Amino acid sequence: MIDLHIHTNHSDGTDDILSILTKAKTLGLEAISITDHDTVVAYDEFKKIDINKYYKGLIINGVELSTTFNKIPIEILGYNINLEKIKTSPCVDISRRFDIQKKYLQHFIKVGSNLGIKCNNNIQLKNNKSWASTTYFNEIKKYPNNYEKYPKLFNGSFYRQFVGNKNSPFYIDENKDLLDINFIIDEIHRCDGKAFLAHLFQYNVNHIEFLKEIIKTTKIDGIECFYSWFNDNQTNQLLILAKENNLLISGGSDYHGNNKKDIKLGTGVNNNLNIPFDVIKEWVEK
Repeated sequence: MIDLHIHTNHSDGTDDILSILTKAKTLGLEAISITDHDTVVAYDEFKKIDINKYYKGLIINGVELSTTFNKIPIEILGYNINLEKIKTSPCVDISRRFDIQKKYLQHFIKVGSNLGIKCNNNIQLKNNKSWASTTYFNEIKKYPNNYEKYPKLFNGSFYRQFVGNKNSPFYIDENKDLLDINFIIDEIHRCDGKAFLAHLFQYNVNHIEFLKEIIKTTKIDGIECFYSWFNDNQTNQLLILAKENNLLISGGSDYHGNNKKDIKLGTGVNNNLNIPFDVIKEWVEK
């Protein structure tokens, strides 16, 4: 069993590296990848420990990079990347990301204020790993009146349903701030890696047509076909498209520790994941 989509406390997860390795060993995971958002800092922690004391499986260098396609915010997973090369890339410029998120938080506060949504307008991002959408959403959840007045805000992902929705007042055209998808993919290739589209069915789009357009217009290498919130039909659709287009396959839980309590490392939601190593043997060697 493998899990190639894991977040640590170096982005928006809560577990540190040792906790991840210990859990992976307990679960018997054959391969894992730390895919923090727009950073590879977690991999520096591996240099400070004897990894084999905690985990003897395969660790695939990874990262989850933010971009857009047709003005819809999406994520690209990079695997087998050269860590020293990627550190020189603007894709993992934390200070740049922090400035963008601060700007977005002010946008959410302004829009919410105009809509009459109760909020502490002086809220700030905790640190350079914070997300503006998460910070704002956690703040407005504190006020019961917001649930009564705007119940749809609390039904699903605020980021996917509102920030990434062109018809929403909270919408942000992240295309103006995020790096181009083709640049992102080229950077992953420059760093000797493979680029995979992450969790297609989480995006607010016509999913299959959206994916086909990405395949047609970019040099994407693969698709994340196995994911915690995918049902069997969705996974099968992606497996078929991957085969038809000679694309590689990956899969992972999107584990965030206590920040996404429904998702368990390796096993996803309600044990719906059991991804065998064989699905990645085409592009990964043990």
